[in-house]
Amino acid sequence: MKTIKNFLIITIPTLIVLFIILEIFFRYGIKANEFPMHYYDEIDNIYKFDTNYARNGEWAVGKFAQYRGKWHINNMGWNDEIDYITPRDTSKKLIAMFGDSQLEAFMAGLDGNITHFMRDSIGDKYDIYRFGKSGAPFSQYIHMNRYSNKYWEPDILIFLIMHNDFNESIAGIARRTVFNQFSINGNTFEEIPPNHPTNSFLYNAVVKANYYSAFFRYLFYNIKVTKFLVNNQTFQKFQAADVKREFNANIDVNNVKKYQLIHRNSFDFFVEKCKEENPSKKLIFLMNAPQRDIYKGKIKDSSSSVLWLNTMVGEVCQENEVEFIDLTPIMLEDWEKNHIRFNPEVDGHWNSYAHKIASNALLNSINTKVSRSY
Repeated sequence: MKTIKNFLIITIPTLIVLFIILEIFFRYGIKANEFPMHYYDEIDNIYKFDTNYARNGEWAVGKFAQYRGKWHINNMGWNDEIDYITPRDTSKKLIAMFGDSQLEAFMAGLDGNITHFMRDSIGDKYDIYRFGKSGAPFSQYIHMNRYSNKYWEPDILIFLIMHNDFNESIAGIARRTVFNQFSINGNTFEEIPPNHPTNSFLYNAVVKANYYSAFFRYLFYNIKVTKFLVNNQTFQKFQAADVKREFNANIDVNNVKKYQLIHRNSFDFFVEKCKEENPSKKLIFLMNAPQRDIYKGKIKDSSSSVLWLNTMVGEVCQENEVEFIDLTPIMLEDWEKNHIRFNPEVDGHWNSYAHKIASNALLNSINTKVSRSY
């Protein structure tokens, strides 16, 4: 009883005081990451951000918060420096961009992302709206495109393709109920529309704790404590030998490779849908490079474990006669010339330098009648 009493009198108050000190330190000392609250819009059945919570903040990554970017949730619930006006100004052409966290671009900031650079260079001829959401695979881009057509009917559509899009687009491989996905139906595919998330009480409690606590945000976002624990060698010793996997470009390489034919056919289905629903519009499919393989020289010696996905996407785009830009040769050339990284070592998302390179590639395509990179 005495031990319990001492614990209640001494330990608990000490922990509370320590927690308060850490909260203050990670709010006003080392900056803890800030993030907006997610929101499922039941009118359009689309996952974006909640305008009823904080609409401005600063993304921070690294143990000393050395990588930072300002974010702003606009009037329509997307991270962008401008509001999206309805109805749109039809005297100018509208470019719509669709992507995941790479396009969301929290770390690059409002003045260091692909759309900011494009707006700065393209002048008054175009408006540019971006629809980026963490975790969204290319199957969700069809749904985002329909949403954009409903309100704005854009003229040029740009789809940002990432290596982790493929498994996450197939419901039978990686179920993501909050996003539009494909299901295999014989020799073709069907869409599974998104649904309102049914998260557990514990999950919602963790999200709220992260949202309101600077200390928790520092642990989960700045230093990525969960990722550290999973990758820790001590933790891996408890795994069976056949569980250990190769990860590259944010994918389990062998797990994606074994579904290669499914992924080729699903991407073909995706491209055909985009063409069918957007007749006479310019479509551009922009694919990220395997950045780690560029740094390690694995593109030059043809030992990349994921470049086959870029090749596959290029072939499908060529067969469907749509524009394809592979950032691999562009980033490889830049790396060999300048040796400037495209992402910080602690995070796989593009830095402002990479966003600038991608924006230049898109501007060259938009300003050229025929410009393909296969």
